[in-house]
Amino acid sequence: MGEQRVELDMPETYGAVDSQGMAGHLAAMPEQVREAWQRTRYVDLPDKHADIFSFIVIGNGGAALAGEMLRGFVAHTAQIPLVVVRGYDVPAFVGPDSIAIAVSHSGNTQETIAAFEEAIDRGVKPVIITTGGTLEELATTHRAPLVSYTAEAMPRDALASMFTALVAIAHAVHVVGDVAADMDEAITILEAARDAFAPTIPERQNPAKEMARALVGKIPAIYGGTMLASVARVWKAKLNGYAKTTAIYDLLPEVNHTSTVGYAFPAHLADHLAVVQLRSSYDHPRVRAHWQVTTDLLDRRGIPYSIVETKGRSRLAQMLWAAAFADWTAYYLALINDVDPTAEDAIAYMKHHLA
Repeated sequence: MGEQRVELDMPETYGAVDSQGMAGHLAAMPEQVREAWQRTRYVDLPDKHADIFSFIVIGNGGAALAGEMLRGFVAHTAQIPLVVVRGYDVPAFVGPDSIAIAVSHSGNTQETIAAFEEAIDRGVKPVIITTGGTLEELATTHRAPLVSYTAEAMPRDALASMFTALVAIAHAVHVVGDVAADMDEAITILEAARDAFAPTIPERQNPAKEMARALVGKIPAIYGGTMLASVARVWKAKLNGYAKTTAIYDLLPEVNHTSTVGYAFPAHLADHLAVVQLRSSYDHPRVRAHWQVTTDLLDRRGIPYSIVETKGRSRLAQMLWAAAFADWTAYYLALINDVDPTAEDAIAYMKHHLA
């Protein structure tokens, strides 16, 4: 990294690092969710697609994160298992009683295509979520319902659109109930988040800028309980992708069975680790007790931490608000780190060598 070229409270300097205007894409998140919901909320699936005993989401990167968010969202109500497949193979139980949803923004993700075609061979009830590519072609080949959203979103910031489409499909096959009111609230919450985290809001009044500043030079450890465990993983991925920084995530109460035990070493851990606690009003009462234990242990070790209380009434609103917070925090950290948030050199290297 060279000399710092960006001042967080001077948005006119962002272009020195943000080559493709990522801030504009992040600001469009409420519209992305609204557009995806309007397009998919009445998705028309064959009646047989609702006759299932497992719900399979096949994807990688942001597509897999959308599946993880759906799993967290429906965990308290779903009567069948929801599984996210990230590799080239699907679990042995996947078959005619499964709905298998291939999710890829580009439609060309190798692993997703391979696993989806294996699922097709197993006789699953297929659905495809994409904006084009090979998967769009496979929708015709395999007579799979095609669910699309606007292609204007960049691959890395299409998570909310893919998640919204998955919510619509889950509703269509009766895995989740009517969430129209919750989606309306979520969009309103996202609009408020855009105002609160916007580049024009000074750092001292901007929670995302303050969080980014707290993570400078640190390895962020993102903890989430209950439904926010999946969003903790979103934070980790966004910090990796935008800010190009190492980050880890864990879930409560597991944190207090493993992660906190590892606070002893290395000796100067407190100089390198920063914990972000994602808390929800829907956390189990015992999880709230675990949060206090975690905080006590962090204090004893002198490890810095931040507490994020999610906003919103519904689970859907809280999850999407927390995801928006992750986006803006990672974006501002990228600017501080003097790295282009849209650059994907490591991914390009991987795709080149696996082609």
